[in-house]
Formats: sequence, structure tokens, C-alpha cells
Amino acid sequence: MPEASRNETPTIYYSVFSLSFSTPQGAMPVLSREGFRAAILTDSLVDPGSQLGRLNHILARHHAQILDPATNAPFPLSQILRDAFPSIGDAETQQWQRSKNVEFNSQLSGYMEDLTKMQRWLHDTTMAGMSSGVWVDRSNRGYGYEIWDGGFYLVD
Repeated sequence: MPEASRNETPTIYYSVFSLSFSTPQGAMPVLSREGFRAAILTDSLVDPGSQLGRLNHILARHHAQILDPATNAPFPLSQILRDAFPSIGDAETQQWQRSKNVEFNSQLSGYMEDLTKMQRWLHDTTMAGMSSGVWVDRSNRGYGYEIWDGGFYLVD
């Protein structure tokens, strides 16, 4: 996947889901603290059991590197209790996430179509520049560049 696409995909995602982020010069987009908090909260409301498992896994592996913002001390090695999360997902948040997933997939698909067109154009112009070819009248489609490959002209 081209670098531009690696950077554009999270940008589309964060924008569609209204997650606050920044894009440092030449780097990938990064969630702000508020954006990260909103993503964690949304995931917790959509699927509390799975989110609890993910957070406990992160704490078990990285508790010493995660600092409590109030005390600046590492989080203790302990499990988050199940009671800290809702017993079931929030239906309204689940519906909101489904609609945002549809919007994200639509925008990403449009971006990927545009990227494919740009890649095809770049390939075609590069090949045209490296090959001998001729401009020909294509009747009702106007003029086009046809490349000689040694045996016949390649027509797009």
C-alpha cells in the first residue's frame, strides 16, 4: 500500500468517526488524547466484554509503561473488574457505529478508486515516455496515444 494511502486511511477513519487527531509533518495521523478517549469509550459501549478483554490484555503486558495522569505513577498490575463495564452493548451507539462504518467504507472505496486511477495514469504515462508511439484519431473519442510494442499498437 503506498505511503499516501497508509496516511489517508486513518485520516478518513478519524474524520468519519469525529475523532480528534493531528498529522505531524511527514508522519501518520495521530489521535489526540480526546480522540483516543472517545475511541475507547465508543468501543466500550459497543462491545463491553471484548473491550474489557483488550484493556486487561494491554494492562497485563504494558502496565509499567502506562502512567496514571493524576499521579504520574505506573498503573498497578491488576485486572479491570467486569462490573466496571456495562453488562451489554449500548444499542444506540452500536447503530451509530454501523452507520459510520458504512460511511467510512464508502469514502475509503472512493479514495481507493481515485488512487487506482492515478496509479494507472502514472503507469501509462511512464510507459508512453519509454516507448515509441503515435497519436491517432480515435473517431468519436478524439485523439489518443498508442504505443508500439514491436508487433502492434497497444490501444487503451
